[in-house]
Amino acid sequence: MLEQMDTLRQLRRSRWRTLGAALLMLVAGFLWRTLPCDAQRSIGVELKAGETYILPAFSKDSTPEVRFSDNPNSFVLECGGPGKCSVIGAEAGHGSIRATLETG
Repeated sequence: MLEQMDTLRQLRRSRWRTLGAALLMLVAGFLWRTLPCDAQRSIGVELKAGETYILPAFSKDSTPEVRFSDNPNSFVLECGGPGKCSVIGAEAGHGSIRATLETG
C-alpha cells in the first residue's frame, strides 16, 4: 500500500514538472516571438525630388542599411553625424532604410 502511495506521489510530481516545463516553454516561445517584432518600426514616407525627411535618432553605433527596389537614384541618405540622418528625395523609385534606433 505504501509503495502504491509513493508511486502515485511520484506520478503527480512528474505531471506537475511536465506541466511546468511545458508552460515555461510556451511563455518563453511567446516572448521570443514578440520581442523582436516590438523592437521594429516601419515608417512609410513619400518624397518628391528635393524634399527632405529627418529620420528618428539611430543608435550611434548603428550603420544604416539602404536598399533600392527599382531605381538606385530615387533617394539619398545623408548622415551628418552618428545617429543623425536624413533622406533626400531625388528621382522616382522605391527603397528602404534599416537601422537600429537608440531605443533598441
